[in-house]
Amino acid sequence: MSEELPKPCGPKPCDDCPFRVNALPGWLGPWTAQGMQEHVLREGYFSCHKTIDSDGQPLKETTFCTGALLHLSRCCAVPRDLELRDAMARAVDLQEDGWEQGILALQDFVPYHTLKETPNAR
Repeated sequence: MSEELPKPCGPKPCDDCPFRVNALPGWLGPWTAQGMQEHVLREGYFSCHKTIDSDGQPLKETTFCTGALLHLSRCCAVPRDLELRDAMARAVDLQEDGWEQGILALQDFVPYHTLKETPNAR
């Protein structure tokens, strides 16, 4: 890959990461729950919400969303990009036993966040 990929935002998901089981339902910025999950599963790469504005544009140097990397792993997704696959494996390695219980599963993400979507979401 010619361009350097961003680094994960931290060793653990942010306290308000939308991929956590205790995230604020529907708090997805410009994304719909379905759109966000499809993007993460299709692209693998997703920026940490703290590095983008409400329109999804970068505010500063973007970072991988650690929660999205863990969500990919929990969904048994295997990114095609080897660097992204390595970032996902590193994120998983940094977690304590039982980390899966803190990340929304594939079948839970959309229903959990669909309740309060905004009309202007993607």
